[in-house]
Amino acid sequence: MERSNLKITVTEGKSIKAVDLGGSSDPYVSIKCNGLKYETEVIKKCLSPQWYQSFDLGLVSNETELQFNLYDWDRIGKHKKLGTVDMTAGALKALVINGQNDKWLDFNKNGFVNIKFEFNPHPKGLSPNQNNQNVVVDSNINSVVSPVQIINDVIVPLPQAVYFPPLYVATLPSQTRAEFVVPDEIYFKKYFITIEPINSTLILHVSEPFILVRSLDVVLKGKIHVNGKKHKEIITDSRNLLHGFTKGKTRLERGKHIFPFVFWVPQDANSSMEVQNTYLVDYTLTFNADIVNLPDISIAKVINIVNMADTIHKLGTVEINHSAKKSPLTGGNIELSVRAPKSNYFPGEDIELEVTVNNESKKKIKKIDFQLLRWVTEGNKDPQNNTHALQFLNTSKHFFPKIRQNTKTTKSMVIELPTNLVHSTHQPKVMKIEYGLEVTLDIPKMIDIRLKVPITIQLPDPKREQLPTPLNEVSTIPRYIKDWSVRHVHSWLRFRMNCPSVVNDPEFYMYNLSGEEIITLSEPVLRNVLKGAGPRIDEILTAVKIEVDKIMVVRNLLKDHQLPHLIDLFEEELITSDIIGELTQVDLREMGIKIGDQKRLLKLITNIAPPTLPKV
Repeated sequence: MERSNLKITVTEGKSIKAVDLGGSSDPYVSIKCNGLKYETEVIKKCLSPQWYQSFDLGLVSNETELQFNLYDWDRIGKHKKLGTVDMTAGALKALVINGQNDKWLDFNKNGFVNIKFEFNPHPKGLSPNQNNQNVVVDSNINSVVSPVQIINDVIVPLPQAVYFPPLYVATLPSQTRAEFVVPDEIYFKKYFITIEPINSTLILHVSEPFILVRSLDVVLKGKIHVNGKKHKEIITDSRNLLHGFTKGKTRLERGKHIFPFVFWVPQDANSSMEVQNTYLVDYTLTFNADIVNLPDISIAKVINIVNMADTIHKLGTVEINHSAKKSPLTGGNIELSVRAPKSNYFPGEDIELEVTVNNESKKKIKKIDFQLLRWVTEGNKDPQNNTHALQFLNTSKHFFPKIRQNTKTTKSMVIELPTNLVHSTHQPKVMKIEYGLEVTLDIPKMIDIRLKVPITIQLPDPKREQLPTPLNEVSTIPRYIKDWSVRHVHSWLRFRMNCPSVVNDPEFYMYNLSGEEIITLSEPVLRNVLKGAGPRIDEILTAVKIEVDKIMVVRNLLKDHQLPHLIDLFEEELITSDIIGELTQVDLREMGIKIGDQKRLLKLITNIAPPTLPKV
């Protein structure tokens, strides 16, 4: 068993819960390893302590358990425990293999503590025959799970963290806030595929002249919950958005600070799903900003992960071919057959069935009923006593004409599946979700013929994206560019200007620009933002400037003539630069403008020539 010397450095804490009467705390950290205890010094009356104390924990193996306790020191009585984080040395070793040598420990909303770790000798890799528990810790909610995957019982580290240079745009935000921006999420829900890169962007809007930040961190967590309780942690990984910055406090000026990042999810990770608060698989991006001169910022965003094994691309499609027969007391036979070329469907898809009824009896058959049922089996108990059925669909199809004696009829029947179905799944000893069609041939005055037809619900192709109707999108774009949302900007470029290459540029989505923000951009910055237009860059740039000038010409005109109080009124009346020269005194009077301002405007209007804007 490989053993290494482990050195832990407790660097700093942040957002420590204030538990003392004076609204502060006296925090310190205790580490337990191999039966020994190591403690930092107590930092009095501080919620953002800095320790930078190192401890040599001696030789450890991957199975060695580490316990970190955060305490509030009290002069009298027992010290208050604020939280505990348990992990193994193997979890830290896997982080080192992935190029990460520090970690923020989450003490269950009572604070965060940063630790650095160093192994000697430095781990070069993990042996394939090591057990999973060497790198994945237990299901404690505060445990740190290393970013590795298990393929064919071999521990394979995920790709190492990749850091991109941040971007900056000098905008004028109205408030300091943060937001996650996901590519291709303008028109539809974005699905990420396991083992493919999860590209995203964190945008920090700064409205103050500047802010000072100690840390900007993004954490990806994937968890499985059963009956409201955490069952398994799929992955926990983090990115330091200030990677490459000088250590200490970082100054961020007013504007839009853009931090691209990328994560990877193990190839065998579960697809996102939720079953009525019984079974939940979710993945969440969480951002935390430790800000010196403002309150800290924390936001979260749920992302959708798809394992291709749960989609329509899964191999092993099975045809539907089921039949049943009954003999009425009056003699003869009735046979029902149901066929289809496949048995796996995605939510919202049509099930096209070929239904054949061979009536060799004296009965007249009018209709056939279809029910879509879902069976959920929880845990590893007796399935017969622990399976719950839920009906999702109930429909009837009539035979015209009726199926009479000695008649064989084959009909094509379509069943439209609901769009809100979760996919079929089987997690041993945890959860099993199955679907089936119950087909009932309604026979008068006798027991009906029933068929149970198993089907599999799979996720649709996550890469299939259908854009909205261009005409509908263009019709929703407001007249003023200042009123354009991010979606309006995308639609204007994609549909009205017919230049999808701009919005398809992998960097364009990161800016997440609204129309109001575009107005504030200089021409060099705007040219860089629109660089995806390629040879059409000048044409697109000119068209954008026309939209901006429609507003700015009027705004500047009113400001230059000491009439800025009329700007909102002119924009409310949709007066742009191309029609301001056509205003009359009647128009100004109906707008409720005071007489003096009417006279000034009339002189102004008669002295200006109609603007000649460049043509696109």
